Amino acid sequence: MAFNSSTPVLFYNKDLFKKAGLADKPPATWDEVEAAAKKLVASGAKCGFGAAWPSWTLMENTHALHRPAVRRSRQRLRRAGHALKSTGPSA
Repeated sequence: MAFNSSTPVLFYNKDLFKKAGLADKPPATWDEVEAAAKKLVASGAKCGFGAAWPSWTLMENTHALHRPAVRRSRQRLRRAGHALKSTGPSA
């Protein structure tokens, strides 16, 4: 069983999606969320995307999406004698 099984939920405004010329269905990937947010703002929406509590759910998804790239960057930096800090006052 997975350590953490949080599931983010996406709410979207069908009227704003229609006004922006978007399909009558929610985005299914983070890339689709980003594209929809840009179109929403371009159509006059004040905000294309917002998140509420719990923000840690979004952090989990962001880490899952970018973990391979971060791991490769850390490995390259470590070989060069440097470090990539993601926590602490200097991060």
